[in-house]
Amino acid sequence: MLRADANDASPNWKNQVNLEAGEQFLSQPSDWMGLSWVKFIILLDEPWRVYFQSSSRYGFHYDFAVAELPVFRGMSLAEFDRSTLYRDGQQAVLGALVVPKREVSTNEYGIQFVGRDPYPPASVAAWFDLVRSTVLPRSARAIYMPVFEQRNAALDASDFFREQGVALGSVERWVSGDVCYSSGWAVGRLVFVSATRIQQAYEQGELKSEDILLTDEVPAELPLVAGIVTLTLATPNSHVAILANSFQEPFAYLQPSRTNGLDRLVGKEAMLICRANELGCQVQLIDLDGQLDPKTKEEFARLRVPPPIQLVAKEPRGVLAMPTDQLSPTDIKYVGGKAANFGIVRRALPDNSPEAIALTFDLWDGFLDQTLPSGRTLRTEISARLDQYSYPANLVALRADLDAIKRLIRDTARFDRSQQEQILQALAPFRSKGKIRFRSSTNVEDTEAFTGAGLYDSYSGCLEDDLDADDEGPSQCDPNEPEERGVFRAMQKVFANVDLTYTGSDGQSRRLSGYPSSWPKASTRIDGLDVITEWEMDQPVAGTRLELRVTDALKPVQGSDLPVKTLSAFGRVTLTAHYPEPVPSFGSTSVVEEAVYLKPQLTQGPTSTLKSTEFKAGNLSIQTKYLVVDYEICAGCTYDLVEFLETRIQGATSEEIILRDYFSQSYTTEHTGPTRFIFEPRLDPGVGAETLSELVAANIKLFLVDNNKIWIMGLDGRLREVTTAGR
Repeated sequence: MLRADANDASPNWKNQVNLEAGEQFLSQPSDWMGLSWVKFIILLDEPWRVYFQSSSRYGFHYDFAVAELPVFRGMSLAEFDRSTLYRDGQQAVLGALVVPKREVSTNEYGIQFVGRDPYPPASVAAWFDLVRSTVLPRSARAIYMPVFEQRNAALDASDFFREQGVALGSVERWVSGDVCYSSGWAVGRLVFVSATRIQQAYEQGELKSEDILLTDEVPAELPLVAGIVTLTLATPNSHVAILANSFQEPFAYLQPSRTNGLDRLVGKEAMLICRANELGCQVQLIDLDGQLDPKTKEEFARLRVPPPIQLVAKEPRGVLAMPTDQLSPTDIKYVGGKAANFGIVRRALPDNSPEAIALTFDLWDGFLDQTLPSGRTLRTEISARLDQYSYPANLVALRADLDAIKRLIRDTARFDRSQQEQILQALAPFRSKGKIRFRSSTNVEDTEAFTGAGLYDSYSGCLEDDLDADDEGPSQCDPNEPEERGVFRAMQKVFANVDLTYTGSDGQSRRLSGYPSSWPKASTRIDGLDVITEWEMDQPVAGTRLELRVTDALKPVQGSDLPVKTLSAFGRVTLTAHYPEPVPSFGSTSVVEEAVYLKPQLTQGPTSTLKSTEFKAGNLSIQTKYLVVDYEICAGCTYDLVEFLETRIQGATSEEIILRDYFSQSYTTEHTGPTRFIFEPRLDPGVGAETLSELVAANIKLFLVDNNKIWIMGLDGRLREVTTAGR
């Protein structure tokens, strides 16, 4: 389906809200917390204005923005996220007012700003003052309530905020006891994953869709799981809470007094029950481990199966396009639900809805039946890749196959000449130099039991780019676009809307997983209470022998100790590398043996401190930002790494190198020695092929920083110092 939008004002946004006068833009109060909210957007090129959205109509920022704000019209969800959630290229800031129920407080409200990157305190203070100035009554007290991704930055800047008159707080001030964000029940394995590792754990199979997630905090997005228990308060206006209600997925916060003994349930089968009503919130976690026979498990699983989706089978219509004015729900079989229902809008609001046409399933089926260079049809290629999967699928492999299918649809397949002629004829009523918006319309979304909102992206195309008889840019509809943006390209991108959103890890061959016994030339031996595993690798030189020693691994469990040991219950875990020949180390030394101590990955917390460091030598500049655990009073402590935020390297290649991946950035510090870093661009999937080629041509494998000196390791393994060092 496609439409051409008029640039009209809308009753669904305004620049001021009144929390005393029955504000219509407030959402419905959450079941138990009783909190309401109004979401808003601040455009960075309009820093004097706040766009409050009707949060009773629009639950998500994206749905509001693409429908009501011209600057976002035509953006896909991924494009919107890139332009609002990350500081690089950011166009707008997303936020929300959080309002307690009147029985709790009548004279204060919270302000939140959403972003994956920590915001500068000065920017937060300016946005806070702007939003506060648009809220009535003026006497109400505004409190900055940072979301998970902003919390540590806010705590670090608490003195600054106090000086600026910005009060810090959280929804905990309005809540006592447990909180039910979404009522329901679930049976599954209780799995603890820290907030910063959830996507990684889901991809690697540590956390599965049938598990109950226990986490320390709730990030902006979560994969689908059976239930959620958080140990830190969230807000009911979050995406996670809204989606949990949509899926009837139990989601609760447990107050600290309820968490004693919770660790004994982790890894076991349990039942989570969340019940919210006028009398309060009741959260129960019941130990079911070993108590359910297969028949009972099957019955529980059957009760959790959602109602079957009633699909209208698609049928051929005999044409590739139809005007929407006369369409009705009976035409879903020809054009899908979105296009068919748009006919109702056109007849009801002919002067206040854009003209549109619907592309039929005939076009889609014809597109699928084309023969590709492989000799098989596109339909056969898709089936061959997807028929191998069943639920639950290997998500890494599935994502790779879905990406391959998207490339086939978007880049390899083509509309034939007859299809192109009919499409161009159908689009003739639209302005040839105006952007035409193409939206998905299928027979498998927006049913009573299933909502497809947010699953499919929309794209714009320029008709004139396909009529100008060349493939040269810029676009005829937008001179700022260096390449053509034709309608056929936009349609194929809509067709390619096959996606799963998962954040992958490095994926390099140097990473080992699984049982150590399966590793190359592996062996295991016992030394007292220690367990030692050895194996062989060909990096950095062939014949390298690695030794992993777990101290006190066999120490007996006594008294009330937990019968299951985690990493924190072991003694020291040491990884030692034995090289068959000397290899370069820091500075100008070479070694035949190196050892490191391994610790469980840390998560952000109140003691996490942001460090920002810059190193320079000659024309080379390295700027890195990272979080460490900062001990307020400690003599000779090392500052353990929590995570890297970003590293920028200038002067080594024509374009700046930006590293954000976990494996491409390393850090260590010692009591008496300097802080050391290793930056290896080839391990970061975000570094482009051209940049990697430049590094190879310059004989650069990685960058080392030792005692403020910058060294380069070449592809031959040799180290060379970058001269004229300076910090």
